[in-house]
Amino acid sequence: STFRGQFLTLFYFFEKLLANNSKKLLYFYKRLSTILNEHEKRIQFLVGSSANSRIIKTLAILMEELGEEGQQNIRIPYPITVREIATISGCSRETVGNKIKQLKQTGKLDHHRKMLLFKDSDFFKYYCED
Repeated sequence: STFRGQFLTLFYFFEKLLANNSKKLLYFYKRLSTILNEHEKRIQFLVGSSANSRIIKTLAILMEELGEEGQQNIRIPYPITVREIATISGCSRETVGNKIKQLKQTGKLDHHRKMLLFKDSDFFKYYCED
């Protein structure tokens, strides 16, 4: 069977499940609304701010969503390239590389072999607040 057929079967099952359970439907609606609201805020910030702010905000989002807390820092246990950060933030690879270098020099971040270590998590958490 095709992917489209599998998707339609799954969608039909999901639709029936929600139609017969108002609590699940309400939960799904609230969760979806929260996700959409978060993405809307991110898009608004990433569109209407400077390159430096977009890079820091992108790093802050990555820290919040993927980071694992250590004793005095937060580490992302997955390799993330400068190019990937550039793509997410809508900046050039060179701009992101320069900003990461600046953040390393000020002791806020370490980026070695594609691994991110947030040394000043409060600095980045500030960018995740509304």
